[in-house]
Amino acid sequence: MNSSDFTPLRTNLPEGIRCAIALSYDLEMCAGYAPDGINHGRIIPPVQQYTLDLCKTATEWNVCLHFFYVCNGLEEQDITYLKEIKGMGHVIDSHTYSHQGVAIVSSDKLDEELKKANQLLSKKLGITSTILRGPYGYKEGWKNLVEANRKVILENGFHYISGEFNDILYSKDWPFWVASPERDLPYLYPDGLMEIPLQGWTDRMWFDMRPEVDQSLVSAWRKDFGHKPLPAGWKKAPWTSNSALDDWISSTWTPLITVMNTDSCSFRFGILIHITFTIQKIEPCSH
Repeated sequence: MNSSDFTPLRTNLPEGIRCAIALSYDLEMCAGYAPDGINHGRIIPPVQQYTLDLCKTATEWNVCLHFFYVCNGLEEQDITYLKEIKGMGHVIDSHTYSHQGVAIVSSDKLDEELKKANQLLSKKLGITSTILRGPYGYKEGWKNLVEANRKVILENGFHYISGEFNDILYSKDWPFWVASPERDLPYLYPDGLMEIPLQGWTDRMWFDMRPEVDQSLVSAWRKDFGHKPLPAGWKKAPWTSNSALDDWISSTWTPLITVMNTDSCSFRFGILIHITFTIQKIEPCSH
């Protein structure tokens, strides 16, 4: 299969609506900030409360948030906060069982991951997930997300996968990043699975990579503070420039936006923070 074999997609919005935006989050304890470098879904209480506060604020503004959850966290005894999230009307979908790269693992391992995640979502939350957020990302899904793994994804009930990532972004500047929705468009694989590429302007790029001044401080911070509540007065990653937060607040930019799916499927806007578009109909492009 090559890039000419997939079908690009376009969308139709309701009359009078230019775009409908939903916010989504990967809900996990990120390996990049973990003392042991392991990513999992066992969310510490301060992050649970922060997530609930996000949901309450969104509800006040009549906004629905969309969470992609690493499902091994559902094996915890107390998942009250997840039930509260669902009870407020926000959406929870699968980010696999243990954050395994869907283009890296074998099809047998992927099948095990997705089945475990689906069973836990169904048993603990009464959720049937049809949208899969692919951990880590992969280049050129049409080439690297192999047919055997796509078959497993479809057989486990998923219609959408969001995992393709354009890694040349790391060598470009921020105007190139924010314009990624113009370039990295959704498409259908020949077997009908929809790929919604991850977008370029990630929170890690902005808060970690672009303003980074001392990478050696990352390891020390992870050891002392990883997966713990932030110290009082903490305003930014200690390995970044002193102006990192102010630069972000004061910056103004308008990303080029591509609207792309049914229900509330999402495309990547950040490693933890994403933008999602909600529409009513999706069709193959006529050209």
